[in-house]
Amino acid sequence: MLSVVLILAIFQSQAKIQQSEHISPKAAKESKALATRLLDSIKQPGIKSLDISQSELSGLVALVHRAEPKIHLDVDLNAAYADLITSIETPMPWLFKYINLSARVLPSNQGVVIEHVTLGHIKLSGDTFLYLTEELVDTFVQEGLFNKLIAAVERVEVSEQKIMLNLVLEKLKKENDTQKSFLMVLRDRLSLYGDPEHVSFYYHHIASLAKTTPKKSSIAVYVRHVFQVAQQQTVNDPNTSAVAENQAALMSLAIYFGADRFELMVGDIIVRKYEHLALRNRTRISTTLRERNDLQKHFIYSSALQLFSNVGASDAIGEYKEFLDTNSGGSGFSFADLQADRAGTRLANIVTSSEVVAKKAQDILSTITDEQLLPSIDNLQEGLDEQAFKQTYVNANSEKYLDTLRRIDENLKSLPIYQLAL
Repeated sequence: MLSVVLILAIFQSQAKIQQSEHISPKAAKESKALATRLLDSIKQPGIKSLDISQSELSGLVALVHRAEPKIHLDVDLNAAYADLITSIETPMPWLFKYINLSARVLPSNQGVVIEHVTLGHIKLSGDTFLYLTEELVDTFVQEGLFNKLIAAVERVEVSEQKIMLNLVLEKLKKENDTQKSFLMVLRDRLSLYGDPEHVSFYYHHIASLAKTTPKKSSIAVYVRHVFQVAQQQTVNDPNTSAVAENQAALMSLAIYFGADRFELMVGDIIVRKYEHLALRNRTRISTTLRERNDLQKHFIYSSALQLFSNVGASDAIGEYKEFLDTNSGGSGFSFADLQADRAGTRLANIVTSSEVVAKKAQDILSTITDEQLLPSIDNLQEGLDEQAFKQTYVNANSEKYLDTLRRIDENLKSLPIYQLAL
């Protein structure tokens, strides 16, 4: 009975905050700057000082909200503390509509100090919260991991403009060269993104096809081939899951044509022989969609992100990249790119949604052509810099921008494969 009361005490009828930051060229630029500095800090040994400005935090908050609109975030900095606040909308009735979480982080010369944490109607001391979090991480992730993460933060400074962390990243390193990271252990134990042998089966089909396919071909050729194989596998064995075959087929495309790091999410897939790597690189560069290699990349990367996350996150990352391109030095905001992003996202969602839809998708994809994979990109604006984007569309929440997104989605629904999402 007590546990039920505690669970109910987490929920509230009102959100503690409403999102005020929205994705924009500035937000994209700020969050990229933060990510770049964080990665640079990780690569270099010794104690690292990482300054995170309020504007960079706002950019990160905007990206998270765009990826998942039901999550509202805010980080409030001042000279005495940093308040982290989030409100998560749930599908529960109005009385239990929101989960509100807030934590107050204090400046400290001795690691992370949390004054208090509030979860719904429950208020916890910082020490209690850290203890409970440690127990959860030790039990469900990896023993000792949380202590390593906390120990890596040596000092915290807070001002109205920024939060500064002194990081000792050596404390996060593996104890020896043969020890796997906890993420790799989880990956191998749970096979979250597919069985490596299953994905390898389709990957080798792609590699064999690449040897005989003309240098400049459409990605539709490879999509068609792997889904022909997926359909054969499904038909030949009544116990075979069409969803599982489709996921493995699409994952193999993502690993062959996408970034090498996608392989890390699944297991050892890529053949490391020189001849294979050389052919793969040539194929990735020359394969197109609507006769453009960049659209092929947008399509493949977005389908991969969908397999690894969800539709909202994949769409948000696609928009994020386009907003980055509006800044100085970028290629400009492209709705054609965005259409390819949304096509890849929706295809991955469709082919893995249910057994019935997965089999229908196999029927269509086993004969798919370039024109049936992506609608025409005519009349979609491209090359918009930040000023031109603002003059025409104002921001990502304006009616004109949302109308363009709706038009793109209607374009996709004009093709048979995307009609399966209805």
